[in-house]
Amino acid sequence: MHWRNALAAGAFAALSIHLVSAQTLARLPAPPAPPIPKDSAQVDSAKAAMAASDTNGDTVTYSALRIRFRGDHFSLSDKAVLKYKGSTLTADSIVYYSGDDIVEAMGAPLIEDPTDPPILGYRMRYNLKNKVGTIYYGSSRRATQSFNGMEIRRQADGDVYVSRGEFTTCDLPDPHYFFYARRMIVEPESEVLSGPVVMDIADVPVAVFPMMVVPLGKGRRSGLLQPKFGGDQSQGFYISNMGYYWAINDYMDFLASGDLVEGTRGTFDNTDFNTTYSWNKRYVWSGEVTTKVYVSQFNPSTAGGYIDFSNDLNLTPDGRQTLKGSGRLQSDPTIVQNNALTEDEALQQTANADLGYTGQFDWEGATLNADLTQDYNLTENQVDRSLPNIAFHAGGPLIPVPEDETPGITEPWYRNINWNYSNLFNVDQVSDSALSSGARGDTNVYVGYSDALSFTGKYTAGYINFTPSVNFSQLWSLDKTSGDTARPYRANFDPSKGQTGEYFAAWNTSVSADTRIYGIAQAGDHPWFGRLAAIRHTITPSVSLTYAPKIDSNPAFYPNPKVGGTAFQAEQKAVGLQLGNDVDFKLADPALPKQKPEPYKLLSTNSAVSYNFADPQHPWSDITSTASLYLTHDIALTLNTVHGLYDNLADSSKQNQVVSPVLKSWEFGWRKGIEIGGGFSSGLEIADAQGNATGRFQQSPWSASFNYGFDFNATRVGTSGNGSPVARFFGTSEIYNVTRTDQASASLKINPTPGWKMTYDTQFDFTQGRFSSQVFGFERTLHCWQMVFNWTPVGVTQGWNFVIRIIDLPDVKLQSSDTRGLRPIQ
Repeated sequence: MHWRNALAAGAFAALSIHLVSAQTLARLPAPPAPPIPKDSAQVDSAKAAMAASDTNGDTVTYSALRIRFRGDHFSLSDKAVLKYKGSTLTADSIVYYSGDDIVEAMGAPLIEDPTDPPILGYRMRYNLKNKVGTIYYGSSRRATQSFNGMEIRRQADGDVYVSRGEFTTCDLPDPHYFFYARRMIVEPESEVLSGPVVMDIADVPVAVFPMMVVPLGKGRRSGLLQPKFGGDQSQGFYISNMGYYWAINDYMDFLASGDLVEGTRGTFDNTDFNTTYSWNKRYVWSGEVTTKVYVSQFNPSTAGGYIDFSNDLNLTPDGRQTLKGSGRLQSDPTIVQNNALTEDEALQQTANADLGYTGQFDWEGATLNADLTQDYNLTENQVDRSLPNIAFHAGGPLIPVPEDETPGITEPWYRNINWNYSNLFNVDQVSDSALSSGARGDTNVYVGYSDALSFTGKYTAGYINFTPSVNFSQLWSLDKTSGDTARPYRANFDPSKGQTGEYFAAWNTSVSADTRIYGIAQAGDHPWFGRLAAIRHTITPSVSLTYAPKIDSNPAFYPNPKVGGTAFQAEQKAVGLQLGNDVDFKLADPALPKQKPEPYKLLSTNSAVSYNFADPQHPWSDITSTASLYLTHDIALTLNTVHGLYDNLADSSKQNQVVSPVLKSWEFGWRKGIEIGGGFSSGLEIADAQGNATGRFQQSPWSASFNYGFDFNATRVGTSGNGSPVARFFGTSEIYNVTRTDQASASLKINPTPGWKMTYDTQFDFTQGRFSSQVFGFERTLHCWQMVFNWTPVGVTQGWNFVIRIIDLPDVKLQSSDTRGLRPIQ
């Protein structure tokens, strides 16, 4: 609670009455004066002022309308002012008793210091010898924070005792609320400790906080945490955040805390204990380990929980070699679901983890990655671990230019040959014994390795680009099949007995040629119509030749699922054809004839097909096509199609016959968002949200955002059998199995007055025909208070939540909720 910081800071400032030390006052010189009794001296004038310096060179200045020197005390009265080291003490009278080393100030003493809030009191007393001081009926204010204390006492060790103090952040003369505590102990620059604190609203006590512990000062400091108290229908009474924070050093800290939750039955089923150990050294190392242990009914035998970790370590100063990881390790798949108290915990359905090394090297841009990963689906109880997964990649010119040789304009052909090498080693542990879909499970260990080496070149002859390549690949696995491909077993690895796993190698070669053909129509000095100044049509044809020998399959080879690959290569003597088309406009502004026209892409298409002379049954491949129509600069409607030249739904005797292209499948998707906002009478602003709200209109009187996503897929499953070639090409005579995902989200924010804020957020799933989530929010600022009401009609957190909190002290709040779903401890 921030109010305790202000209370401690004000009290400490008030008690810093080291304005004048005992030694300094003892050496103040007596001013010249007329003969008077030996025991006293007095100066009366309209303005009397004096100054002196101690042996350290610190100057003390004082002034008053009346200054009196006696044998046992020194006094200033009537507009007395004392200044020392930037601090000023003002009072009706200030008295120093030299025999007891005590300073007293009376008549509204005011202490002002540049670094602390000013404090005003009724009376002040300070012992310069033992550095113990007291202020009676003191008050202080900084910004909106103010406090009053009937007695504030500073001890010799620097601690401050506050008796019968009041604090508030309401800046009204008659504040809406205040806190009252009979006793507080303030450890300057450390913490505030207090017993019961009473919260009063409009002078009516409404709540009692059993205790308070608040760290003071800036930066990280060790100390007790401030507990939070509350309750609702689902959790019952709870005390959360009980614990201790330890700032170990500048780079590490440790936090231990616990939540005591009564529960609906009062049996304390959801008590938990938490620890967080974190470290951070800039540019070198950062990370965190968090643990949570749930203990039901304080029974240790029921304990369970999880460990979350993250790590980011630069192994070298340049950051090219790193060790990174994050994830969760969990004692039981259902431990979090059964004990979750917050929405975030309840939605955590995985316990994934990874730890990886990444190295970048100067040699040929080589990279090395070594990872340990775990994918743990808690809902389905499926575990997939890679222990480890190692990947290496390198590549560059096959014959690079020597460092002492200057590259020429025309390089020899062998300088254009590049090589590329990559490999992957993986040990995959799978545990999936009972799939929810009813399919047979898989609990095995797969070990696999793959690598690939390729050589490519790039050459130009006239307007045609040629790209030849040669590719080699290898696969190795320790797995075999045992008559049941769904449950392979791991083979023994014993080279002395010839058991070295299964191996497969393949190679292929290819060459491709491509060019660009342009067709341009220019309008001249003036656009044809509107802003249209030019049209450009670009055709990009390419042809490729591929040869791959037939390599028989290895029937005993079972690939590692993470490595992939297949132990068979079909013969290829293939010609591939590809055609790309792009249509672009150039838009000019007639009012600015010297300005360069703006390019605008209208249409982009690409189609590909191949013919394999080595396949006697189906030499033609499917025709794949992609077309994108740009409705605006940022919005494109993209359609993907697959046309077949063989009818797989025809009679078996006709399935190998070439037919006119028939549409086998087609799909398209679209995602877009828009955000609007403005004033109630100032017009409308519109922004493209790019599928995500930008927050551009957060401060406007009203704003709204809308995001829509649509995916459509159609796969051919039947045919009428008598469609024309055109009907079959466009699919109007075919029967398709259609799947689609169709959902939208919207957000509305309205600020009808400076104090009111209303929000509405929703997601609607068109496929299921229902709202997947809805949240209504109302927020009202009531001077120093804030009211928040949220209603969730559907979803995991279904219900409502009502909170009134102090704006400057958000931890201090009154809360009520309908907890049919999970409500977070706030």
